[in-house]
Amino acid sequence: MIKETYLEKEYKLKNKVNLKKDFAISVLIPVHNGEKYLAKCLDSLVKQTICVAFEVVVVNDGSTDSTLQILKDYQNKLKNLKIISQENKGIANARNTLLENADGEYLAFVDADDFVSNDYLEKLYQTAIKNEADFVKCGYHLITENNKIKDFPIKKICLKNGLQDYIFQVKGYLWAALIKKTLFTGICFPENYFFEDMITRMFILKKVKIFVAMDDLLYHYVKHENSATKRQGKKSNIHNLDQFYLVEKILENAECIDEVLLKLAFCELNSVLYVRTRHMPKKIRRQIFDKTVNLLKKYDFEKVKFTKLDTISYFWMKNKLFYLWKFTNFCAIILKKLARKEF
Repeated sequence: MIKETYLEKEYKLKNKVNLKKDFAISVLIPVHNGEKYLAKCLDSLVKQTICVAFEVVVVNDGSTDSTLQILKDYQNKLKNLKIISQENKGIANARNTLLENADGEYLAFVDADDFVSNDYLEKLYQTAIKNEADFVKCGYHLITENNKIKDFPIKKICLKNGLQDYIFQVKGYLWAALIKKTLFTGICFPENYFFEDMITRMFILKKVKIFVAMDDLLYHYVKHENSATKRQGKKSNIHNLDQFYLVEKILENAECIDEVLLKLAFCELNSVLYVRTRHMPKKIRRQIFDKTVNLLKKYDFEKVKFTKLDTISYFWMKNKLFYLWKFTNFCAIILKKLARKEF
C-alpha cells in the first residue's frame, strides 16, 4: 500500500515568489467552501488598527458555496482586497498562488475559519520594524466546538543570530506570525500532501536571521469538525505518512545538511511519525518504521547531539527494535501531558 501510494507522486520544491513591495503586509487567505466562518475572519481584518497600507489576498479554491459572494460583498468594506478564483487544487496550491500574487514586504498567513485581534497586524509589524526581524511569532487562543477557549502563549524572546536549537520551540504552523516574503524565495508548499506547512517551515526557519517571539495572544484558532487538522488525523488515512515521504525528499534535495536539519528531520521521523501512525494497522506501522531505519542509515545522524530521550529512540531505531521505540515514544507523550496537566 505504501509503495502504491507514493510511486506516482511528484515533489516540487522550487517556486517563483513575487518580490514586489507595494504594501507593508500581505494577508494571505486560502479558502474552500468557507461560508460558515469567512465573514468573521474578514471582519477581524476590517477592524485592524494598523496605519500602514496592507492588502488582503484571498484564493477562492474552487468553492461551491457562497464563499465567492461573501468575498465580493467585502470589497467595499476591506480596502485592497484581491480575490483570485481557481479550480479546486488543494490548500498547498492555493498557498503557492498566494505567494505568487502577494505584493507586500511581509506575509501574514490566516486560515479562513480563524480570526485575529484588532491590533494583530499593528503589534506584529511594529515588533518586526523595531527589531529588523524577518520572522515574528505570537501566541494564540484555541477555540473548540463547544466555544471553550484555551490559551497557547509562547515565551518572549529575540534571537539575532538565527534560531539554532530554538527552532524546535517553533511549531510547524505558519499562521500567528509575520514573515518576510524574501524567506520564501526558492521555496514552495509541496502540493497534494498532508502537513505541507510543517515541512515548509524546515526551510523557512533555517533561513531566518532575526527571530522575535511575542507573548501576546493575538490569533484565534477555531477548531471544528471540518478543520484540516481533524481530517488529517483520521486513523485510517494512508496520507498520515506524507511527512515521512517529504522529509526523505527534503534530505535528498538539501544543498547543505547540517546538524540542525538532521535534528529537524529526526524529530519528524521519530516522535511525529509515532503520533501520525499510532492508530494505523500494525503491518503499515512496521513497514514505515523499517523504511525510516533505512533512511537514517543514509545520513550522518551519529554526529548529532540529541536529547537524552531522542538518544534512546535513535538507539532503538538504529537497531530495529520496533517495540522499544514505540514504548519510548508512548512514555514521552505521557510525560508531556503530565507536564501540561492534561490528566
